[in-house]
Amino acid sequence: MTSPSESSPPPSERDADGRALLSWRDPWVRALVALTLALQFFAWSRIEGYQIADSVEFMEIATSLVRGEERVDADVIRPIGFAFVLTPVFALADWLGLRDGRGIVWCVTLLEILLGAVLVVLTTRIGARVGGRACGLAAGFLVATNPVFLQYSTQPESGIPAGVCLALALDRLIVRPPGGTLRARHALVGGLWLGAAFLIGYKTILISGVLLTLLVLRDRWSHRRTWLAAAAGLGAALCLQSTLDGLMYGSFGASLFNYLAQNAGSVLTSVLLKLHFLIGGGVHGLPLDDPGQPKSFWLLRAADVYQVRTDLTGDVFDKTREISLRAKMHSWWYVTELPTMLAWPAIVLLAVGVVVAIVTGNVAVLIMLVVLVANVAAMSNKGWKEYRLWLPMLPLLMPIAALGFAWVARQILARLGAARRLAAAALLLAIGGLSLRALTALETRLFGGYWVAMDWVNARAAETLPARAAEARARGLREPERLRVTAAYHWAVFRRESAHVAPVKLPWQLNMWQQYAPHPGTGVVREHVEDLSALEEVDLFLVHLPILSENPELLRFVAGRFEVVAAFHDGATYGDLGPIFALVRRSGDPRARLFLEERRGIDPAAFREERGLRGAVDFLDPDDPAGERLELLGLEVREVPPQGFSWITYHWRAPRTLRTDWTLVDRLTAPDERAVWDNGHRGAYGALPTTAWEPGVVVSEGYLLVPAAEPYRPRAPLRPIGGAYRRGDLLPLRSWVGVREYGPLPEEGGPAPVVRELLAARPGSSRPLRPREARELYQTPDGTQFSADGLVRARGLLLPVIDAARLADDGRPFEPEPALGP
Repeated sequence: MTSPSESSPPPSERDADGRALLSWRDPWVRALVALTLALQFFAWSRIEGYQIADSVEFMEIATSLVRGEERVDADVIRPIGFAFVLTPVFALADWLGLRDGRGIVWCVTLLEILLGAVLVVLTTRIGARVGGRACGLAAGFLVATNPVFLQYSTQPESGIPAGVCLALALDRLIVRPPGGTLRARHALVGGLWLGAAFLIGYKTILISGVLLTLLVLRDRWSHRRTWLAAAAGLGAALCLQSTLDGLMYGSFGASLFNYLAQNAGSVLTSVLLKLHFLIGGGVHGLPLDDPGQPKSFWLLRAADVYQVRTDLTGDVFDKTREISLRAKMHSWWYVTELPTMLAWPAIVLLAVGVVVAIVTGNVAVLIMLVVLVANVAAMSNKGWKEYRLWLPMLPLLMPIAALGFAWVARQILARLGAARRLAAAALLLAIGGLSLRALTALETRLFGGYWVAMDWVNARAAETLPARAAEARARGLREPERLRVTAAYHWAVFRRESAHVAPVKLPWQLNMWQQYAPHPGTGVVREHVEDLSALEEVDLFLVHLPILSENPELLRFVAGRFEVVAAFHDGATYGDLGPIFALVRRSGDPRARLFLEERRGIDPAAFREERGLRGAVDFLDPDDPAGERLELLGLEVREVPPQGFSWITYHWRAPRTLRTDWTLVDRLTAPDERAVWDNGHRGAYGALPTTAWEPGVVVSEGYLLVPAAEPYRPRAPLRPIGGAYRRGDLLPLRSWVGVREYGPLPEEGGPAPVVRELLAARPGSSRPLRPREARELYQTPDGTQFSADGLVRARGLLLPVIDAARLADDGRPFEPEPALGP
């Protein structure tokens, strides 16, 4: 016999149908939790590398709280709540003396997975409160199968724990008992959960603000205890955070005011710019600082607001650049890209849920709808948009879509009689299947290359341990020094090191180097100096190519102190990161893989003979024998572990000063293909253009050679070269070289025109191998070959076939790749 409380739950524990509210004890909810966990572990298995840097920042804050250490490069102010959630994990790890951080991150991930499952259960309760049992279960299912939820519920991300807090607040505040009012105690608890959500993620402040405003409109003065108590709970959290700001940053409410200034200023600026274009006569596509752009009232106010924003936040104000950025992002992005967040059937159900809520006057759902729309509208006026920012709003979004499902199930599927349950299950399965398809299409391994590189570093540290241990004994040390390793993206390798590796975080972010300003008096960029000083102290440096190629000063520094020992690349996965290099301190090996080397006082003939160089070609201007001349002393190739790529080094010499910034055109082709590996470039990645080459100095520049067409095109599949030769172990390739000056790209598209070029000649000769007018002479009588676009063949090469390009030797005929160029 059941007790009265069990047979008749109190009003606060009933759903919209008057039944007992769903909880984790319900078998269907337990099944939903099991499904959630299964999908989360599936999503986890597909992830390699951290998805965002924010995850690591929260873990770093938790580490600093445990150890009482000041964070390095801690300019970005983060809310403290999520770090407090993670602190017990790191405290326990330090107490146990764990030195391998990978297990600690796994524990943090498991905690996030658990919070994701809690969010699913809480969303079922909210759905049941506003729409009944079927609505609740459908709401939980929609969260459990959502691709963005699954992607980030396996990472230390603040959106999901913030969503848990918001769900707990909604569970207390959103539904008022029939004919009654919420208890002040329940409302206070709801307000405290709103405050907890804010402490975890500042982005929830607008949700809380709009929700409290709507509670005031719903309950008015007659039921003021509800919203007064909720406001008191939220206010307590704001005071707590402001006090912590005073302790941590020396200013009461520093992070709160900084966040509000940044975001409110950005949104208001964006709105004013839209008014400029809508009613102020603004011209789309024309820069805002262009003289032809009307200086409307709205544009001037946008600049004023952004100036105030930068004054409050301390950011550097660049009116032309910053204001323009506000106008570039499309305001309707969240609408046009919605299918990447919700499957199409779920979008239809969301629309149905909105209509049902409006027609039936469901006050609770209307409140959630207004809060959702207000937040999406604000987000749409910010420069950066991504659906990860919607994670705290899942308890608002999914019950509305689930209400549409419940209406469809009652009004349409019920007509199918006995098959209605099967039809309802088929609809949910369709949503789940399409959502999982969207999940598998998400890029979840973009920064995984840094994990691969760090795993290689861990193996290297273990291999070199005996030698370092012997060195430590010789120096009278008890333990060998750990391998000091730093990375361009420190966050990408956070806690991935083994016990034999000591991670070093650079003082400033290398990807921000171009934004650091020099000191007005000295012209010295302090951030650059501090980073370079830190690099002087490390044994190994992990860096991806654009960091070096876009910062000439950094590349020249690195080239003088480090050499390449390993390279990692997967164009289809790493996106625009390009290859990742493992660099160690220069060993003195004359054949080391270097980005750049300048050798002075070298006899070119002796240098060629000593290194056994082949492929020497001179390039000259036949119309001006005493003018521009460039000597290619030869080229050489070495293999780069661990993926079997190669390192190609070109050795150049300018006998006299060059006045032109020449483009050095180099290409590799296989016998049965026309255009393959193209590497046209300015001198040494642009870090040492030919105009900076000293007369008589041998300039050696090295490049990673991935034997494929467009190997660094972001997210492009590997298009290996070599044809049927990939069935063997070696690829016979021919190298082609030219020296040219290109003009600007034509507006109608197509390749840049060649303005000037130097003609190929034998070393030391003043006569070209082929007359300028003989463009159709592809081979001279002495056997010198030219490509159809005028490059000269330097030498032949034999390169190993990389594993990713190898063909099975199964006897089937090879289908050649289509020609890729001239």
